Amino acid sequence: MSGAGHDIVSPSDAADAPADTPTAAPSATSKAKAGGRGRSKGPNPSASGSSAPDAGRPQAKAAPAHRQPARKPVKKVVKKPVKRSARKAPRPTAAPGAGGVPAASRGRRPPPPRGRRRPPATWVERLFCVPNTDGPRVRVGLLWFAVLAPATYFGAVPTAALFAVVGGIAALQSAQAWRRIGYRPSRIVAGPAAVALPVAAISSYTLPALGIIVLPVVALVAALVVPRARRRTSAIAAAGLTVRCVLPAALAGIGMVLSARIGVGAAMAFVVLVSAYDVGSFIFGAESHSPAHGIIAGSACTVFAVAPIFAFQLPPFDGEIAAVIFAGLVAVCAPLGQIAAAASLPSAATWVPALRRLDAYVVTAPVWVWAMWRYLG
Repeated sequence: MSGAGHDIVSPSDAADAPADTPTAAPSATSKAKAGGRGRSKGPNPSASGSSAPDAGRPQAKAAPAHRQPARKPVKKVVKKPVKRSARKAPRPTAAPGAGGVPAASRGRRPPPPRGRRRPPATWVERLFCVPNTDGPRVRVGLLWFAVLAPATYFGAVPTAALFAVVGGIAALQSAQAWRRIGYRPSRIVAGPAAVALPVAAISSYTLPALGIIVLPVVALVAALVVPRARRRTSAIAAAGLTVRCVLPAALAGIGMVLSARIGVGAAMAFVVLVSAYDVGSFIFGAESHSPAHGIIAGSACTVFAVAPIFAFQLPPFDGEIAAVIFAGLVAVCAPLGQIAAAASLPSAATWVPALRRLDAYVVTAPVWVWAMWRYLG
């Protein structure tokens, strides 16, 4: 039996059919048509009545005409708020003269952040050193005077021994200061030369001058022995640095030894005047922002120190006005010695304690000896 909406086989027909003959299944086209008619016209009451006995039997389902592909569910992405720092990190900038290559990519430190930059050093800062107040400077100064005064009083040999030791240390410290920034002066030449020149002044006036003339040649030979890859500069430049390390300490020692050979009175007066300048320059120049304050104070202390020499008619001046003139000579030449010592170092701020102990004698001692020779005839 067939209905309008479904092709159904009745039980009587199924019994009359042979056992080995399979029941024909409804085709897909008939299912589609039946499904279409069923959706458009609705249920048939006659068919529903005739199919009542088959209510418990499974019915064939109609396939849809057009099946659409299933869509994947779309997940909603919730964007989290990005926390921004109050201050962004500075980007690496290119160093000047580096061809636009950032400093960090070349293995160097990045440039400092923008802000207040220290201006380049002026010529005053390059030539004048501010006194260093760190440590027991006053006690060291008193100890230096306590050793210097007896050595000067007992003659040229103790004076030469004292200035040879201090001068050798000063030359080695100066050479080490240059080596710290990449230059390589010869310490083997600098130290012994600074020791030998004051010792040579004990017995001769011309031997120290000859040693100063030969010193550049010896320094050049020592520079040529060192390979170029180690010294990083030309041999002439390395020899020049060696001479710069030796000369200030050597000149101070030679001048003091020759002054002691002139006479005890002349040497002791010279030590008193230079020590007075050092005291005034240290006390008033340590807390000052300008080197002029230390120079003026040191010069004033030198003039005050000559007053008892002039009043008590101490030798070699014996109360003459020449004592004031020599005091003025010390007040003018002592700052020049500080400038010469600073010029022999990489910068005026380079701390070389032994050389700073002798810097006031660098120019003053040779000039004092020459002036004293002229004064005494």
